[in-house]
Amino acid sequence: MAKQHIGIEQRTVQRQNAVMQRELGQILEKNGPEFEEFVQNEVDKNPALEVKSQPDDDIDKRTEDGSDYNESPEELQRRDYSDDDDRPTMPTTPRYRAGNRSADDEYHEPTAVATETLYDHLNAQIHELELTPKQITIAQNIIGNLNDKGYLERTVSAIADDLTFNESLDTSPDEVSVVLEQIQQLDPAGVAASNLQECILLQLQRMPKSPANTLAQQIVSKYWELFSKRQFETVMRRMSISQSQLRAVINEIRRTNPYPGSNFASTGMNIGGQITPDFVVELEGDKLTVTLRNSAPQLQIAETYDIEDKRIRNGAPLSARQNANRRIIRDSVDNARHFLELLKMRQQTLFDTMKAIVQWQEKYFLTGDEACLKPLRLKDIADITGKDVSTISRATNNKYVDTPYGIKPLRFFFSEGINTHPKTDDDEATEVSSREVMSRLKELVEEEDKRHPLSDTALCDRLNKMGYAIARRTVAKYREQCGILPSRNRKQLPDK
Repeated sequence: MAKQHIGIEQRTVQRQNAVMQRELGQILEKNGPEFEEFVQNEVDKNPALEVKSQPDDDIDKRTEDGSDYNESPEELQRRDYSDDDDRPTMPTTPRYRAGNRSADDEYHEPTAVATETLYDHLNAQIHELELTPKQITIAQNIIGNLNDKGYLERTVSAIADDLTFNESLDTSPDEVSVVLEQIQQLDPAGVAASNLQECILLQLQRMPKSPANTLAQQIVSKYWELFSKRQFETVMRRMSISQSQLRAVINEIRRTNPYPGSNFASTGMNIGGQITPDFVVELEGDKLTVTLRNSAPQLQIAETYDIEDKRIRNGAPLSARQNANRRIIRDSVDNARHFLELLKMRQQTLFDTMKAIVQWQEKYFLTGDEACLKPLRLKDIADITGKDVSTISRATNNKYVDTPYGIKPLRFFFSEGINTHPKTDDDEATEVSSREVMSRLKELVEEEDKRHPLSDTALCDRLNKMGYAIARRTVAKYREQCGILPSRNRKQLPDK
């Protein structure tokens, strides 16, 4: 019976830990402003929670676990490293401080403006159209399916099905098409197109009319495939136009934007029109300071509830009213303690994650040179912090850090590694960041002969000659990530 009892207790603890990890994952995904709102909602909901009043002289002197921050630099350095073997000995090695700004601290927001998201921009315009409530719902579903480049990723039939089955709004594809046509007339021009051809054509139709514009619309409508493959001679022959006319068409098309959504913040990145960093990394001489911004109020158990809870737990005599409310008090206090533990775990996880990133990419934070960024995977940070990969993924998603070199998303510091070719038989292959390879790729494209642009195969050959062991398909992937068009689309007509 004893073994059975122990087994039941173990399963109970495992279930509780699983629940705690699931809840931790949910609050880790929230960035600073979202987390602040989440905390305030919990305070409003649970009367056993209250905002802790903090004297001015206590501000900025507490670490993420709530302990007093009065350590000497030597003590702090010892705490930052697990043992003496890990601790650096050179006096110029940067140190890391567990800063924790209070909600009451004066903090001037960085001026890096992310503007509004494409969804917000379009949603504001939707309400200016003469649409029925049903059409507004359809329109919001459409813009919710736009990617960050401004393209519609789903068909009208799929959107109609979503509305019918998921929103219980009986909708036909024709109804979606009617609303889609109106959205395509909104700003920015070219938005909600299904492909590049439609995107360019939508923009050409809204540009001032001219002979070049008329020809451009005809070519994009009828001979897009030939034009996109740079088969200019065939296009000129079929359209019966001269080379100068074609050049005017090309100049007209170049005035369009192939990515109409690119000037807006990515979905989920915008908070009130401005990026609010979750961390601050400061550089003073050779010392790096990592600060986790604590924008949410610090909480504690409400004194009245704490006293009542202790009386109940200690078996003190209770009045009839206290006895009637004992379950409410116990539950409220238990939920409050559970919530405070979650907050503590979140703060510690975020700080540990950011600190590990800074240590891994220390050379970048000291110099600001992107070429100094080392390959970094989520698993690397998971191994350093002792967390699982999914936890690190949530801790870095939609989070930003204010660095001496500007505001960066945490995912900026992650990149896959590319092997280099050993220079001699005695050398070992080393690994460099994909960002370094992409930088070299951009240089090759900038220096190429635009009349004979380099194909992905040619780019691959040149990168390999530069020492990077890279495959053609990887070159194509990096080219797309850099926003570089295929060679056929980079080809230019001769000046004469």
